[in-house]
Amino acid sequence: MQPLNIQIFVDVMALLLGNPPEGAVFAFDDSTLGSKNNGTPTLQSTIWPGQLVRWTVTPVDVQTSVWISDLSFGDAEASEEGIKPAPETATPWAESWEGYVPAYGLSADGDYPYRLTLRFGALTPYRVAVEGLVLRFPPQPAPISTPVATIVDGVV
Repeated sequence: MQPLNIQIFVDVMALLLGNPPEGAVFAFDDSTLGSKNNGTPTLQSTIWPGQLVRWTVTPVDVQTSVWISDLSFGDAEASEEGIKPAPETATPWAESWEGYVPAYGLSADGDYPYRLTLRFGALTPYRVAVEGLVLRFPPQPAPISTPVATIVDGVV
């Protein structure tokens, strides 16, 4: 199974000027299963149980760095959900976050909203939470309601 790559593009200058994430954060994925809201901060990525998901952030303005400082589902901390945080390095903006979708214990028709916390500006502690992102399973096919033909005395 191929990993799902979620790429977040961030207009850091717009965030520094006080604009909300809706006009400064653009999320895309490479899912072949029909994700929704590509290019928005409310991306709904379609996933499979057991699939590896990778999050990477890229600034639109290359003069100001941006990176993921936290990724969490619901009220849980990132480490509680099996999401691997970026290691503490001198260049956190060069790292990606990744984790596997649990293979069991999740509802096949559920949406799993998550929150990214972005940090930007090497000399300042600016943080912005991006909420509204969702991981979801593909829709389940409808049950077949056509009756099965039976053979009675050689006639269908």
